Amino acid sequence: LMDGWSAPVLVSEVLAAYGQGGSAVSLPKVTPYRDYLAFIASQDSAAGLAAWREALAGLEEGTRLAPRPVQGEAAVAPEQVVLSLDTQLSQSLSRFGREHALTLNTVLQTAYGLLLSRQLNRDDVVFGVTVAGRPAELPGADRMVGLFINTLPLRLTLPPQLPLIDLLKRTQDRQSALLTHQHVGLAAIQQAASLGELFDTLVVFENYPVDRATLGQRSNGLKLGRVEGRDATHYPLALIVQPGEQLQLRFDYRPDLFDRSTIEQLGQRLIRLLEAAVSDASRPIGSLAILDAHERSTILEGWNATAQPVAATTLPALFAAQAQRTPDATAVVFEERTLTYAALDAHANQLAQHLQGQGVGPETVVGLCVERSPEMVVALLGILKAGGAYLPLDPNYPRERLAFMLSDANAPVLITQQALLERLPELATSDRHVVRLDADWPLIARKPATAPAAALDPRHPAYVIYTSGSTGTPKGVTVEHASLANKAVTLGRQFGIGTDHRIALLSSCAFDPSIEQITMPLVCGATIVIVDDITRETPQLIWDQLVRNSVNLLNCTPSFFGSIIPDASQIAPLDHLVLGGEILTTELQREISRAVKVSRITNLYGPTETTIDAIGHALTGDETGAHVPIGRPLPNYRVYVLDSHLEPVPAGVIGELYVSGLGLARGYLNRAGLTSERFVADPHGVAGSRMYRTGDLARWRSDSVLEFLGRADEQVKLRGFRIEPGEIE
Repeated sequence: LMDGWSAPVLVSEVLAAYGQGGSAVSLPKVTPYRDYLAFIASQDSAAGLAAWREALAGLEEGTRLAPRPVQGEAAVAPEQVVLSLDTQLSQSLSRFGREHALTLNTVLQTAYGLLLSRQLNRDDVVFGVTVAGRPAELPGADRMVGLFINTLPLRLTLPPQLPLIDLLKRTQDRQSALLTHQHVGLAAIQQAASLGELFDTLVVFENYPVDRATLGQRSNGLKLGRVEGRDATHYPLALIVQPGEQLQLRFDYRPDLFDRSTIEQLGQRLIRLLEAAVSDASRPIGSLAILDAHERSTILEGWNATAQPVAATTLPALFAAQAQRTPDATAVVFEERTLTYAALDAHANQLAQHLQGQGVGPETVVGLCVERSPEMVVALLGILKAGGAYLPLDPNYPRERLAFMLSDANAPVLITQQALLERLPELATSDRHVVRLDADWPLIARKPATAPAAALDPRHPAYVIYTSGSTGTPKGVTVEHASLANKAVTLGRQFGIGTDHRIALLSSCAFDPSIEQITMPLVCGATIVIVDDITRETPQLIWDQLVRNSVNLLNCTPSFFGSIIPDASQIAPLDHLVLGGEILTTELQREISRAVKVSRITNLYGPTETTIDAIGHALTGDETGAHVPIGRPLPNYRVYVLDSHLEPVPAGVIGELYVSGLGLARGYLNRAGLTSERFVADPHGVAGSRMYRTGDLARWRSDSVLEFLGRADEQVKLRGFRIEPGEIE
């Protein structure tokens, strides 16, 4: 029947009637409601819709803050959180508005839009605002009793560099430009925008023309004592602002969609934005903080407290120390062959001596194209002992891809096997020295079995591994010894790897988990069990070998493990299953739990640029949702979820994932521009440190666990391999 503006008008008329004794009441003549209806009918609806269509042009989607309610469930009655601003801030906001010719409504609406932007990490948001709907062109509209209010969308575009004062003025100007079109119905606007529901939150600024002094006077012995009101909206969240000596913020929310602590936190963040506005409105909006000091410290420091002592060393030094400790222990198992640590060390030393004779040393890239075999492990160690960095080349890759990698990496030496020469492009063998591990071994075996002298520094590269390129050109990631040593030592420590462990080497040499499957066991005294290509392609053969060779740690992609589960019914218990490289679904987790006897499952995450893995999660068996979380940062890594201004987003908010710390790669080989684009200065770390922009979307849970939520770009993954559409094109 009437809106909030009408209430004091109606009450004043009732009191006037009482004041006149209740009979032959004479009230001032008012504009009839039919005049308002006639005014609305006379408006140019086409022009109004065109104005709203222009205001919403380019908006890609509506803004939803609340999770979607379960279909079929009845809406729950709203609850309230009321926050009162202190007198000083309330007065400061009023003074700020006057100084800059801004309404208090504009300031509150803009602050709420900024809050939505930060909560959703979006720079284009829309929310509902309730307008009075009393046209100034209609005489007497301010004294009419009836329902005039209208709910309309308010869209804010929020480039991070825009000064706050400019945003405030722009918001007010755009609202003023739409004043003559506030009669258009929300349903018509949403239909014109063609985006479905535009918003699920509402801001109401209650600024009614109440003459409180008149209402408080006696009329024929009667006086109005107090007024109470109860209202609710059908929106999941509504902010009702009530001006006064102490500005009041009332949040009406659905308790089935939000918990009270979340709403209280939203309220405090809104107040923080209002304080920022009155303190310095010239600041870029991207620099405005909504996290309090404790929250910010927890996210940036508390959840990144991963420091562990690791000596600045190289992988050859770590392996040599282990070989000295356990010379007779088995280092490698392949079919019927075994290599002890002493034998592996001797063979690798001989190859290293030979490679140094070919000019291999620090900063030299050496191509490695061999089958998964003991020779691959010998060659990898031999290259590192010589001081070089190895470039893994999968013999099954297309010839053109192998030729490109060798040429792009400028590798002067290629290690391979006689049987693989025919698979290699002519360019691979004509422009560089080729070492055949089988045919040339009699010559190599004459070299001393002692470690060669190599001026190797932890900052020298250990390997170069190629990934797909967004520009169409594959790029080589260069990883230093310090990063590799940190990963092998700390992950081995975290997994409890010791001499009783047997770890399968299952991955392609061109897939970086293979590096972990080789280096981690070798620095911890464990045994590498090599699975050849033929076995790898037959699930039953895989399980037969795992049982036969007593493998107790298996590392692979979720999709690969899922493909071999049907043949897993009779296998012996597996101590530790490590999955990574792609999303692990809770459905697959449950399937694994039903079919495989496994004591421990770990989900790892990490792009190639962060030395294989950077984040890990030990599964507990009670995971919820569609996907298993990726977990917490691994030792000596730091992980951030940031917005477009590189500011940390609150827990629960989606942002882009950045990784910093000791595991970071040096960069892309011979690609300085691309390196500087993806490896950027870390504003939250020690001076001079860098962080890697992963391009992945993630969010923190309140328990400091990270959830992976897809990509910020068009990159896709297939069985753990990154594929850029640009390269395919």
